Amino acid sequence: MNFDEVLSKIGGFGKFQKLLYVWICVPQIFLAFHMLVSVFTGAVPPHLCRSTLPSAGTPSTLNFSLLSSSDGLPELSCTMALNHSDAAAPGDGHLTMSCQEGWEYSTETFQSTIVTEWNLVCSNASLNNLGSSIYMSGLLVGALLFGYLADKYGRRIIILISLGIQATFGVAAAFAPNFYVYTALRFMVGTSISGVIMNAFVLGQ
Repeated sequence: MNFDEVLSKIGGFGKFQKLLYVWICVPQIFLAFHMLVSVFTGAVPPHLCRSTLPSAGTPSTLNFSLLSSSDGLPELSCTMALNHSDAAAPGDGHLTMSCQEGWEYSTETFQSTIVTEWNLVCSNASLNNLGSSIYMSGLLVGALLFGYLADKYGRRIIILISLGIQATFGVAAAFAPNFYVYTALRFMVGTSISGVIMNAFVLGQ
């Protein structure tokens, strides 16, 4: 007697199995949000050195088309031009320095992202990519850790624990005081996602 015959003898794919399958699939919807959220939270809006802007300028009224360098001046998103009275530039070039007073960001598309919150632009731009890499490392660690724990303690309890970790650290990430705490929280969210995906897949078979 094969598995299909046993299944038909006990009632087949009945109401309980259908309900269980739905409850297993529901958490996967929330996982998609965690996987895609970095596309929006890590978006880099147009930005300009605050030192290059008129004193009356605000992010809503600024012309971020200044980012183009059609006039031969360096781009103003990461550098600002110094006056010749401050220092002499060799030849006809323009002496520049990094932004000293921070940046102003366009709010046309995004009101706030981790980039605007912690100035992850220019010399700090690599930190934005690092945050995504740490999140993916969490997926790897979670696959190894929760796969072993599920074999030892059962998949149901591990799924519930993973969902609890995901909810707790996912909400906490929204209130992170700095980038390093944010990435640590996202790492924990990544581990929990692996705990849900793997074990829910096995239970759904």
